[in-house]
Amino acid sequence: GWLRADIHDWTGLWHCAPGGWPHMPGHGHQDCGAFELHYGGEAVFIDAGRGAYGEAGEAARYRAAGVHNTLTIDDADPYPANRPYYDDAFRRAIGGPPPVLERRDDIITLRHGGYGRLSGGGDVLRTWSLKPGGLGIIDQVGGGGRHRIRRNLVTALAVTLEGGEAVISGRNHTFRVSGDVRPEISTITVWQAYGQGVPATSICFDASATLPWQGHINVSVV
Repeated sequence: GWLRADIHDWTGLWHCAPGGWPHMPGHGHQDCGAFELHYGGEAVFIDAGRGAYGEAGEAARYRAAGVHNTLTIDDADPYPANRPYYDDAFRRAIGGPPPVLERRDDIITLRHGGYGRLSGGGDVLRTWSLKPGGLGIIDQVGGGGRHRIRRNLVTALAVTLEGGEAVISGRNHTFRVSGDVRPEISTITVWQAYGQGVPATSICFDASATLPWQGHINVSVV
């Protein structure tokens, strides 16, 4: 379920469980399509980790999709909670065929049907285009009806909002992040070990959209 890629000055790691549903046994993180990206050796977008075990509160929050670098629909996880008594036929009936995560040249794509249960059967197609001076993410969501679509990026670097963009200040580069809607920022925790965390920032693009829908995020490196 892992894909590693070194493209131009970007180093990336993507994850999607082979069946889409969270792994068992394990922590069961809802991280379908979540990724980390470094640029020029510096961590830019990172995984927030988890600071405690548990099924409620902060422990459950950091296992959910909403704090991973991914796309959510109606604030739901991409797949329901997994159970050992589900068989593959049942999982396919709920979540569609297995997701496809692959690289072609400078482009990474992920297609999955986990949100079909909410969107009327539509797939999510996410495309990352990695360039020498930036990154483009295009999201396409099929189906019908009106839904809340949130796209999240987590960074431990300093972030400010300037003129409708989120500006990330790294050691040697500045990253200007924009999209089809204005980003919002909030403080979260990046967990370096259980019970040991540091402040970080969530950059969120929050849209209300009628499906089918397409949106984009652009990251320019200065």
